[in-house]
Amino acid sequence: MIELADKDRCTGCGACEFACFKHCIVMEENNMGVTLPRINDSLCVECEKCRKVCPALNTVQGQKPLKAFAARSNDSEVSRTSASGGIAAEIYRDAIHNGLYIVGAAQKNDFSVSLEIASDSDGISRFKNSKYVFSSANSLYPKLKDLLKQEEKVIVVGLPCQIAAIKNLFGNHPNLFLVDIVCHGTTPHRYLKQHIRKIEKSTKKKASRCLFRDPEAYTHTFTFSLYDSDGYRFYSKRTKDGDTYQYGYHRWISYRENCYHCSFACKERLGDISLADYPGLGRKEPFPYSRKNISCVLANTDRGVRLLERLIQAGSIFAIERPLQEAIEYNSQLRRPTPKIRLRSVFEKQMKANGYNFEKSMKPIMRRGLLNEKLKKVSQFPLRTIRKIRRILSSIIQQ
Repeated sequence: MIELADKDRCTGCGACEFACFKHCIVMEENNMGVTLPRINDSLCVECEKCRKVCPALNTVQGQKPLKAFAARSNDSEVSRTSASGGIAAEIYRDAIHNGLYIVGAAQKNDFSVSLEIASDSDGISRFKNSKYVFSSANSLYPKLKDLLKQEEKVIVVGLPCQIAAIKNLFGNHPNLFLVDIVCHGTTPHRYLKQHIRKIEKSTKKKASRCLFRDPEAYTHTFTFSLYDSDGYRFYSKRTKDGDTYQYGYHRWISYRENCYHCSFACKERLGDISLADYPGLGRKEPFPYSRKNISCVLANTDRGVRLLERLIQAGSIFAIERPLQEAIEYNSQLRRPTPKIRLRSVFEKQMKANGYNFEKSMKPIMRRGLLNEKLKKVSQFPLRTIRKIRRILSSIIQQ
């Protein structure tokens, strides 16, 4: 009997399902809403192709970054409406201009997310901005296989586990340019669906669009918004204002189990380029420019370096090279996976007790958590004030 990766390691990438020529593997949700593969033993011939392509069982060797940049799009609208600096959008633009196909995460009508292929600017708008939910790659693989057979060039932007699956399936294909997103974790789609239904019921509105970092409330505030078919925003809340879905995500509570054991949360990267937020900007060397909507961009291969240099020379992006140590040392996801905190276990128990209802399970956890955060903030107010005064005095003295 074939044994695939267990639930603590399986990323749900679906590479095993695609590789199985007997079609005996299907991807199914378990009680927690986590998508995992199931083998029909009566059809399986134990060829082990599924195991050979599994990124959890056959980890792809990454490469240490060659260069690090602080960067953003020079197009103010692209920068404003993107999750961070709009670098992915500019990479897509360059690809389409040069006749490449592009792959990114797109949200469907039911708010599930999958990796899709596009060849025009409409794809850029669909792929832009963060989607804090599990994304399926199942439907991508056969289409990608056909494009590569036709000797088409494709640029893929995806999570590290998805990039690993693609490399296991298609090797280091010369027509594939890969970009990995530095990821904190993914939340099952079922939780998002339950969350939206709860809001729709209470507001008596029907959602047609969902944003996790709404540009209308500034992307850096991580505001979760729902819009109806007329473009009216009928729900908009930040994590700290009490949105259960964002709280579960940004407080590391509601991820898939494998995210807490992620082997891709390290400085060795799988893409030609890696994209991330830049929490440590200016910690190693002064950064005398605006930090608004700035991305951390790691060029991991010579191809990655050449692409970034082309974007800089074309004036598409503003980019300043930064110390590699700064980029890596202050981004925990480039050193280790998200820790499995105590509240994760509490959430699991609540889910079982509440018939796997996300809203009922997360709401009491969020209420207690937000109260504790407010009390902590009040208690630390004197210390924060003293630190702020010291920083002001230090800057005055240096002048």
